[in-house]
Amino acid sequence: MIDRLAVLARSPGGLVLIAAWACAEAMLLPIVPDVVLLPLVAAAPRATPRLVLALVVGALVGSAILAALVLADPDRVRSLILALPGIDASTFPAVEADLTAHGAASFAAIGPGVPLKVYTTVWTASGGSLLVLAAAVVLNRLTRIGPGIVIAALVGRFAPQRLRHHERIALAAYAVGWIALYLVYWRIV
Repeated sequence: MIDRLAVLARSPGGLVLIAAWACAEAMLLPIVPDVVLLPLVAAAPRATPRLVLALVVGALVGSAILAALVLADPDRVRSLILALPGIDASTFPAVEADLTAHGAASFAAIGPGVPLKVYTTVWTASGGSLLVLAAAVVLNRLTRIGPGIVIAALVGRFAPQRLRHHERIALAAYAVGWIALYLVYWRIV
């Protein structure tokens, strides 16, 4: 399985998968691209720069589309995002306060937290610069997903045989970890 992931990571299809997932997640998909990105990075660490570029490009495209939708109908976009799991009525006021206090630096985050789509929506609806939004999206993807990418690349670089030897256990533990995280984040448990 790890070898198949490595082939996918090095293929144009892998780049399209990451870019499309990042684009969809930047708009409305409630599952982060890390879920598929990190195993690809671990399986083929040398493909990391291209995969990260695909991630950033996808997030920029998705955020640009979302910003255009916000400019056209901010209330409808806000309603759609509020319908997603893990986002409630308190999310938007919290992000508005964060952006007021810290500006675009608020986009920088590590680990789970308020989705990029909420920051993009609030930033755009408040009249924020689209150029600054693009820089903030890149900042968000690098700070939020970057640590996981580094860890996955290190595992793939320094423990490839161990990873392949225990691939079923590693992939099962990885899947269980994401499922548990989303159950908690979406307040299902």
